[in-house]
Amino acid sequence: MAILAECPACHMKQKAKNKLCKCGEDLDKAKKSRKVRYWINFRMPDGSQCRQAVGSFKGLDPYSIEDARDAESKRKVQKRENRIFDIKAESKMTFKELKEWYLSLEKVKGLKYYPTIQIFLNKFNSEFGSMMVCDIKPVDLENLQAKRKKEGLADSTVDEEITIARTIINKAFDNDLIGGETLKVFKKVKRLLKRNSNARKKVLSLDQFSKLLDNLPLHTRGIVATAFYTGMRKGEIVRLTWDKVSLPNRGIQLEAMDTKDKEPRLIPICDELYGILKEIPRAIHDKTMYSFTMEGR
Repeated sequence: MAILAECPACHMKQKAKNKLCKCGEDLDKAKKSRKVRYWINFRMPDGSQCRQAVGSFKGLDPYSIEDARDAESKRKVQKRENRIFDIKAESKMTFKELKEWYLSLEKVKGLKYYPTIQIFLNKFNSEFGSMMVCDIKPVDLENLQAKRKKEGLADSTVDEEITIARTIINKAFDNDLIGGETLKVFKKVKRLLKRNSNARKKVLSLDQFSKLLDNLPLHTRGIVATAFYTGMRKGEIVRLTWDKVSLPNRGIQLEAMDTKDKEPRLIPICDELYGILKEIPRAIHDKTMYSFTMEGR
């Protein structure tokens, strides 16, 4: 068990006695200016390493080394007495543990993007895996966004990492694993990629679209028609499987993990698109096959 100091410049957690951070920040000066936040580093009963912000202890100042020592003493007493932590439910779980719970869900394991989800969550856990879920604050997520941008990642990629983490938080809230305060933290963080920031200005008229459709190869007509009549994104269309298409009910049901903004959508099928989709051959016994066959898929 130890007290850690968070550098106000690079946010690295380190020994509280350090006078200078590796980034060059003068920690002694920052401590006197009350810019250094303190953390308690300790082990859970299962042996996993955890961090808890001093500010999450009721009545304790996160920028006070004296209060940090009080928080450390409290954890030592609880460890010695082998008591369950008398703190919020989400304070008993690190984000790594929450991630493992989420990835073990059968519905999640069945998602086609399961490997991609794992990659993003491993990156997120490299920053927050050992932290108690309730200790993650909006400023921490904003710092992550800034760090990823410095690494040269696109806005959409940065948004994807936090969006997947937010999906876990939403699921955990629905299953009473976390409370509303933690949920609110993840909802506060704004996306970097603004809506319609990459929108195209060219709009086809019905006459232009009709001429285009008549001159397209057979294997791309369904894709283009679906894009025109529904406004679905390219990725949503080419990954569309027949189990999500209900011609009798005239609708396409996309789950949260099928969409770029991670929100489920029910998309109506108009008469024109219905006629095109109805003519596409499909496998009778395999509804999980792609709705459209693309050369070179």
